[in-house]
Amino acid sequence: MPFLRGRWQLFLVLSALLLLGTAACGGGTKKLSAGDYLQKVQSIAETSTEEETAAFPSEEEAASLSAEEQKQAGIDGLRNLADIIEDAIKQVDDLKPPEDLQQAHAALVEEGNSLAQNFRDLADQAADVPPDGIDDFFNTQVFAEATFAPFDEACSALQDLGADQGIEVNLHCTD
Repeated sequence: MPFLRGRWQLFLVLSALLLLGTAACGGGTKKLSAGDYLQKVQSIAETSTEEETAAFPSEEEAASLSAEEQKQAGIDGLRNLADIIEDAIKQVDDLKPPEDLQQAHAALVEEGNSLAQNFRDLADQAADVPPDGIDDFFNTQVFAEATFAPFDEACSALQDLGADQGIEVNLHCTD
């Protein structure tokens, strides 16, 4: 699937970060320390790749798809990714970060929800694109910097706050 080659990794990185919330189960009402919070974020970002990988066909699988099947796989992938992001952000929102990370946490939740809605909107728009134009649509609309920039900024801000406190984590931000 040419429109996904070399770029679908970006989806994996973003949704891996967004799936960080699955490690947050049982967050309760106690605020986490910055280190614990950021470690949960990093842990889920590293372990969630399998779920995002399933959102899109592999390059080998995509090579055997017709143009219409490639289009549908792209649309389904965007919708699946939106679902993954929404579920993860709900869980992220349940985390209790320390006060000094609260603003960055809230920004991540807000931008994650916005990104999920954007993917859903793009999937709806892609449904109206002819199969022979789907590559161009993904390259110009889905993979546009504007699609990811607000989320990337929120992710980087959270990671940078951790670094400022001596907590080195890799949240797999994409900018």
